[in-house]
Amino acid sequence: MNVLIINYKFPPDPGVASFRVAKFAKYLTEFGCNVHVLTRDNGNDGPHPLMDDIAAVDSIVRTDVMSDKIPLVNTRVTRWIKPMIDNAVRMIEEHDIDIVLHSAPAHFPLVGCMIIKRRTGIPYIVDLRDPLYTGNLDKEPFSINFYKLALRILEPKIIQCASAVVFATETMRDVYIDAYPSHKSKIYCVENGYDPEDYNDIKQQTVEGFQIVFPGKFRDDMRWFFEPFSKFVNGRSDVKFTHFGDPNREEAMQVREVVENLDLGDYVSFEGYVTKDKVLSTCMSSNLGLVVSKPNSSTYAGAKTYDYIGCDIPILGVDDGESAMREILVNFPNAYATERSDSDAIYETLVSTYEKKPPSLGNSEAAEKYTRRNLTQKMYEILYSKL
Repeated sequence: MNVLIINYKFPPDPGVASFRVAKFAKYLTEFGCNVHVLTRDNGNDGPHPLMDDIAAVDSIVRTDVMSDKIPLVNTRVTRWIKPMIDNAVRMIEEHDIDIVLHSAPAHFPLVGCMIIKRRTGIPYIVDLRDPLYTGNLDKEPFSINFYKLALRILEPKIIQCASAVVFATETMRDVYIDAYPSHKSKIYCVENGYDPEDYNDIKQQTVEGFQIVFPGKFRDDMRWFFEPFSKFVNGRSDVKFTHFGDPNREEAMQVREVVENLDLGDYVSFEGYVTKDKVLSTCMSSNLGLVVSKPNSSTYAGAKTYDYIGCDIPILGVDDGESAMREILVNFPNAYATERSDSDAIYETLVSTYEKKPPSLGNSEAAEKYTRRNLTQKMYEILYSKL
């Protein structure tokens, strides 16, 4: 099976967006597929932890965007659409492609589905890591937001055109099945996950005391967490909270202020950006991994959830009462979900985990479900069924 993967980012581009498709590329080649990749030339040529994973890819074409002087086409994403379509058609003919796997975001390039499929006649699989319009609650109201209005118009056309639509969480899949019941048979779920091979050379640190790790983006001042955390550390001098991520975001500054006001400087460490190996090493050595859902998002499951599963450490997931993260955590005895507004539950979970110190998530069979190999096997079966 000759597969063309389209994504706006691909290693060595940084960020979560490149990881999902890179792992699909890695394991699809192991399953005997000839994989070709079409991506944007984002000008990145530095080292990347996944370069070995994509070494077996047959070809990678990195295209530039159109001129920024073209009227109404004023973003890099929209200026990439025409070069993407032209190169996709060329690659399909040149490499005798059997099927296209187009991952998003970026969302607007998905309009290529309608044009490329019409011009080539081959199956076109749309892979959505985030919702398009339906279930996309963290945008401005569409009446004042052109982006969301455009997605509202495009979404049913893309769903209609696609040979299959794949979502990254079961919750997201179910939301779209409810919205498009006539297309239920072609709507699937293939989660994000972890690759055990990424952990082979990671050296676990020796940590004294009780460590909580949070490699992620602050979305607010986290007072809802640090107030019960302040109560928790009272009389527990061996507790440490370690954060990895952008130290210069406005929210990060707000978190630092909260930590300072609560006099938690001896318990909280902000490490900034570090290597992926450093993050995984710290996670493997921690007693609890914190993952925080996007506010008011029922379809979100943070990527760090899967890192913690790979490290096999207990998880504390925090959301607004419902999120796709919960459908994952429920599989593990030592994974806990609490609401952002429930400071008592956060405090009690911290105390319970501190006292019991469970050594693992407690369900290795469930963890196996989320390996990148097994998830790519699901994707492979979807692709094969659409030929």
